[in-house]
Amino acid sequence: MEYIRIGRIIKPRGLKGELKVKSETDYPEIRFVPKATIYILVDQKYLPVSIQSSRFHGDDVLLLFEGLTDINLVETYKGCDLYAEDLPLANRDENTYHASQIVGMAVFQNQIQIGRVFEVKSFPQGDYLDIEKTDHSRSLVPFRDEFILEVNLEKQQIDVIDMEGLL
Repeated sequence: MEYIRIGRIIKPRGLKGELKVKSETDYPEIRFVPKATIYILVDQKYLPVSIQSSRFHGDDVLLLFEGLTDINLVETYKGCDLYAEDLPLANRDENTYHASQIVGMAVFQNQIQIGRVFEVKSFPQGDYLDIEKTDHSRSLVPFRDEFILEVNLEKQQIDVIDMEGLL
């Protein structure tokens, strides 16, 4: 089974085991529902936990896991990443990608490979491709239709526009 990262535990909140989580998914209303099973990555192992309750608090999510209802049981998870099984999500259009699908893809401009996607970074303005160029320098390219000509999963390549100063 392949897992995708959906968040990071920031810190415990209160004494009853509630955790403050920074959501890193476009589908928090689907991923963080009561009874859903998610996974905490601890010591390179995926620990399955079931969500007892969840509520949104600003940009964060407050989660309580079944059987972990004491601060002493959850304190060790501070800073751990949360994962979910990579299952198809309803209403996901064909131009939506998981970061894991595009990290490592070759990046082309004018049919010349200029680098590879090193990472996908999320900012309030949207997602950006962090591209490691062939000269080992790095560039950020907005992951938007205005800059991306094509994403080809079969060929494992992304074509970007030719624009002065972009790369």
